Amino acid sequence: MRLRSFIRASLAFTLVVGVATLNPGSSSAAQSDAAWAKKVCGQVPADELLRTYNGYRADRSGDIQFFTDEAPGGGYSDFVGSGLPHVGSWDYVQTVPMLWYGPGYIKPGVTVKRPVSLADIAPTQGQLLNFDFPGVDGSPMSEALLPADQGKAPPKLIITMIWDAGGMDVLDQWPNAWPYLKSLQQQGAWYSDATVGTAPTSTAQDHATIGTGAFPKDNALVAHHFRIGGYMTTPWSQGSRLLNLPTLADLYDINNDNAPIIAGVGSVPIHMGMVSHGSTWGGGDKDIAVITNVNDQSTLGQESPTWGITDALKPFYTTPAWVNPDADPATVDYRPSQYKQAVDMVDRMDGRADNKWRSYDLNTEQTLFGFETPARIPWETSLLEDTIKKEHMGQDATPDMLFANYKVIDYVSHVQSMNSPYMEDSVKVQDEYLQKFVEWLDANVGKGNYVLNVTADHGAMPDPNATGAFVASPGKIGSAINNEFGDGTVMLTQNSTAFFDVPLLESNGYTVDDVANFVAGLTKGETYLEGSKFTQAEANDKLFSSVFPSRLLPELACIKNAPLN
Repeated sequence: MRLRSFIRASLAFTLVVGVATLNPGSSSAAQSDAAWAKKVCGQVPADELLRTYNGYRADRSGDIQFFTDEAPGGGYSDFVGSGLPHVGSWDYVQTVPMLWYGPGYIKPGVTVKRPVSLADIAPTQGQLLNFDFPGVDGSPMSEALLPADQGKAPPKLIITMIWDAGGMDVLDQWPNAWPYLKSLQQQGAWYSDATVGTAPTSTAQDHATIGTGAFPKDNALVAHHFRIGGYMTTPWSQGSRLLNLPTLADLYDINNDNAPIIAGVGSVPIHMGMVSHGSTWGGGDKDIAVITNVNDQSTLGQESPTWGITDALKPFYTTPAWVNPDADPATVDYRPSQYKQAVDMVDRMDGRADNKWRSYDLNTEQTLFGFETPARIPWETSLLEDTIKKEHMGQDATPDMLFANYKVIDYVSHVQSMNSPYMEDSVKVQDEYLQKFVEWLDANVGKGNYVLNVTADHGAMPDPNATGAFVASPGKIGSAINNEFGDGTVMLTQNSTAFFDVPLLESNGYTVDDVANFVAGLTKGETYLEGSKFTQAEANDKLFSSVFPSRLLPELACIKNAPLN
């Protein structure tokens, strides 16, 4: 199966679960919301509940929440769904690297241990820009910044670089694969307790958190699929209109009469959440968007080998003509000769020149002719460099902002797993080209003229064969609900939540509470995904350690003063 097809299938049907418990079979009518909320607080770690609360909006989120315990001895949670989904409230998918580097602006050799989250990035950049940015949920990481010299101008260029899915669980799995990033810790500021801060953890909502300094409860991009009214939609199906808050780049750009150059280089529209609304936000201009996809909103913008933007984005963003001068979908247009060199590099990573990346054929749709391998990393790095050079970023007194997302680590985490040698290959190449990019910045923008933030939007789910985690079938869970409460009850089972046709449910004589109690009673034997390993003795074990109506999240007293760590 081609990697992108696999990702499309897993995005459409995956479901991941996390932590807590409700007494299966208890009657929703027999307990008040207050009693139910108290029970949840007694059984779920407060930080995991807080992350889930940060990702919840009553008008867009699912109707019930479910959690699981950690797998025995493995330190990893049981989860639901094929495709190794990375969505959960647990530390291992939440913990991310957080590096700030920029001579003259960032303190060298500083390690900060206090908890920070992705929502703190935009306020920190605002401070660098001497621009007062009211991050709703974030605050500046001031420990990273050198005191502002009297009259010293902000950096000419601020770069946000995302290693998609490159969380600390991935980096810790391959500790020798990223020596250059480790070396930058000694030259910049490193936050050792950085997390996403919101759950479920998926790219769309996490990138929006980075851009807005606000969690989904405030910025409204709660998931890759969510509900508006009685209909399910995707976050960028209408361009940037569904992102309810401005990004730092939006306000900074408008405040400076659109003189700053704002650019996003990524893969699909959901990466633009950390960038801007483009001209959608009142007074904004058409910022630069360089992504690669086809017009298929059901897959969040399925990728193709050419660079451009979807029709939904074209009224609000622009892609420079030099990026894709010959939009032939049968070819890789941007720097084809250099891309061929990158594919050859990947071919030789295992010591053999056999047109394969280990077992994957580089000459077929299986890897999209090498596009879904580390060959994409040097190619994308050149695209970043050309965006800076050809768009004259960092070349005048008005600071510019560039946002970049590297996707290959995420692809590998879904398909080959974070435990595979394919992941080691990917992290090694990512680290190698981080060094090349920094050296290029020093030579072309100038050391002392830029600040670079390197982080990840989430971690990755380990291979259950390595951890012993149980894998359930979202199809079986949805079918069980429909069989019990009527066909059509389930609109979508996604991540750690499920959406229902509530009017239909109620017309059948049931409530959301009834469904929550029913789902709490489902067993591993009733829900297992074909191939999942569990013993006969475990067949009657409850799958979920907690299921409860989502409306309880704002009522959880235990999260009111809980630290976000």
